Amino acid sequence: MVGLIEYGAPDEVKQTEPLVIVIDHHEIRSQLPALVERLWQPVVVRRLPIGDVHMGRVLVERKEAHDFVQSLHSGRLFRQAYKLKGASHRPLVILEGDPYRLVSSEQLPALRGAVLSLLVGYGIPVLRTRDVEGTAESLVRIARQESRRSQRRGKTREIARRASGGQPPAKAPSPTAQTLAILEALPDVGPMRAQALLQHFGSLQAILSSDPAELVKTHGIGPTTATRILSSLLRTVHALASPAAETRSTNVGEATESNPSA
Repeated sequence: MVGLIEYGAPDEVKQTEPLVIVIDHHEIRSQLPALVERLWQPVVVRRLPIGDVHMGRVLVERKEAHDFVQSLHSGRLFRQAYKLKGASHRPLVILEGDPYRLVSSEQLPALRGAVLSLLVGYGIPVLRTRDVEGTAESLVRIARQESRRSQRRGKTREIARRASGGQPPAKAPSPTAQTLAILEALPDVGPMRAQALLQHFGSLQAILSSDPAELVKTHGIGPTTATRILSSLLRTVHALASPAAETRSTNVGEATESNPSA
């Protein structure tokens, strides 16, 4: 049977081998705990204060397509992303189904911008799966790798400490630095224009939701350049938001899922 419902923070579960997969009790309705337990044990079902699935250092927020769209409109998506990022070394959003079929063409830029914000602004990978069965399979693949990592973690940390001469590891780039790096990589955009764009719009999502007429208000950008920048940024978002690209971005190795039906 699936583990009894318990309450507490994720780190209260003793991470023995094999790794314990902790699933929030609200997921009972989706049948996710039962599906995972067919492939992996032990599984514990209880209330999680943040996220839907916790295993080792990985904390997962599971989003069905319609819930992803609704949480974007309400602003809940980014509040959850902020908490998820702050609570885990390896946050992950699993997106079930195809949210692009649920919005109008006018809403597509905002939806793509939301995916880009999760990937770049928050540093949270987005893994797309077809359905809850695909999610269960992906979670088990992640658990297998996380279990192996936990066995090597102590040795790896010691090697890294010695290699750095005892100095703490360098900090990860800030969201602003990551955003600037994305902008600077676009054709016709160098460091100065990237700074100007970010200062004027505030975020990649805002740039993505604009049009050439708005972009030309940025110092140093004319109509032709504005059109090229938007076109390049949209292509980048398409690549990042595609199932294959998002799967590669998960940084969890084998944790991949077949492309959802188009």
